Amino acid sequence: MSHKATRVRLANMRLRNPLNGSHRHWSVGAKERREHRARASWTVRSMLIPTRGQSYSISLIRITPAAKGFDFDGLVASFKAVRDGVADALGYTDDSDPRLTWSYAHRKGEPKEHAVEIVVEVPVRDGLAELEAQLDRKVKRKRKVAGPIVPLECYKRMDFE
Repeated sequence: MSHKATRVRLANMRLRNPLNGSHRHWSVGAKERREHRARASWTVRSMLIPTRGQSYSISLIRITPAAKGFDFDGLVASFKAVRDGVADALGYTDDSDPRLTWSYAHRKGEPKEHAVEIVVEVPVRDGLAELEAQLDRKVKRKRKVAGPIVPLECYKRMDFE
């Protein structure tokens, strides 16, 4: 089974570690998290059409000028709003759904560069035979219910006088 990956980059997004006590008013942090969630959700929605019940593997990458990033628990906590936004975009109300697999990373970027990269991978089954088998099952189901299937081209050639 192979994977089809969609890569999205959110430029000018600075993630803060909420576990370190950021020394700012709670409403400033809440506004920033709300913006991060909405931005991640809209960006992923614009790049990908989700399939209900589909399993996804999502990688969240924090890009900063510093070579050393957060420790792992700080990295996960800083991505919470982005993670919620991606889950919203994929049609899941709970980001801990077992069909969603999350991974986190940090990468050194250019000077003054703060960004987030989101990679959504969808498992794709290989093989034309499996696809044809699924199509045959659908056609047989439709024939049982609706009778014989007549292609649209046949209607165009018929004279209804």
